[in-house]
Amino acid sequence: MKRVSEVAEDLHVKGFRLELQLAHQQRQEGDWDGAVSAVRRVLANSSSYVAIQFDGTLQLGELEGYQLMKSTEPQSRVADKKLEIALRLCSIAKRQPRNLHLFAQITRKGAELAVAVQKTTGLLMLWRAHKMRGDDPLWLAVLSFQLHESLLVAHRKYSQALRLAQATAKSQYRSVTSRPVAEIAISIGTLAVLLDSCGLNEIALPYHKSAFEIIQFSAAIATENRSMDELYNAVMDARILERNKDGEIFKWVRSVINQWPEDNQYRKNAEELMQRALARLDGAQFEGDIQTTPRQILHNMLTSEEIDPTNEPWVGLIDLAIKDDDPTRVLIECRHKNIMSHPLGDPRLVRLGLERANPKIIVCQLYGYGCEGRELDSINREFKGKFCDVCPDRAPRPADWTFYDEPWDQNPSAKKGL
Repeated sequence: MKRVSEVAEDLHVKGFRLELQLAHQQRQEGDWDGAVSAVRRVLANSSSYVAIQFDGTLQLGELEGYQLMKSTEPQSRVADKKLEIALRLCSIAKRQPRNLHLFAQITRKGAELAVAVQKTTGLLMLWRAHKMRGDDPLWLAVLSFQLHESLLVAHRKYSQALRLAQATAKSQYRSVTSRPVAEIAISIGTLAVLLDSCGLNEIALPYHKSAFEIIQFSAAIATENRSMDELYNAVMDARILERNKDGEIFKWVRSVINQWPEDNQYRKNAEELMQRALARLDGAQFEGDIQTTPRQILHNMLTSEEIDPTNEPWVGLIDLAIKDDDPTRVLIECRHKNIMSHPLGDPRLVRLGLERANPKIIVCQLYGYGCEGRELDSINREFKGKFCDVCPDRAPRPADWTFYDEPWDQNPSAKKGL
């Protein structure tokens, strides 16, 4: 009877693994919703099988994380999802089996780092915007303090992840850790890129170097374990860290790829992705690329201040700020028209990057007429009905004129942050 039970259990495990493989194929074919449903069915029916629960939870996290990345949800939700999945993995493999426990712990540290980096991202965006404006030194001081604290948190999470990665090198179970170790490198590399973009090059450099070293460690684990999939993933993750066509990371990536047979599919895929990486450095875009949008930027800023941008009034304010960010459609009608910020505008919206959602005033610089309101289009309809439609001195601007093409010193509304 014991033998029969073992055979039955083995068949169940093989069946569940086959279902997870089929879900992976659905994902590759673009059926993400179907893949999510398939993995959830496996998890619902395999509660007594630790390894299946672990692998299924990990696979589900990848699917849901990618769906969040492609959605209009705040980018912070992606980092939160990573941490949620990591905590589930830790719960599944609390102490045993040891290899899955180590994998889960590294994944958790990487996810905690990703959450800290995501918050720092929003604060850096706010800090840089207000530093460029230079009109609110008190708020800039507050942001500088918040940013300093956030960077300290991110550095602590980085140090914890780094220590665990270093300890992994001595573990007999390190063969399973290539993937979560690479995730740590990606978060560190993201932080380095953000710091560099804000002119904090000296702070960014050690993080950048550390990210590359951890990626190399991930690749070494994959090589030791003879896992071509994990080696390929580590090498392709490395290319994301590089910002210089002749940089050492690209050189390393090429040296690894060149060791693979020329007819190897991994090599063909890697060479294609490398060409795309080089082209992106020149500004090229490709189908399927996830673009940074104004909405994502505002989401990042708000979530860094512990605000949920998917709740009202923030949803409406974000929509209005994006819509009224460029007043070209209003000002092109007459060179005498201008827009000014309203003296009763909410300073908090300005501090959160939502100044375009504040009330505005459309004025005629020739005759001094004016109308005020919150939504640019509705203010303009009132202004035109009262003044423009009967004005003999209307002077349309050139058809190709845009608000942001006008020199700063000739654009009073730009100076007022409008």
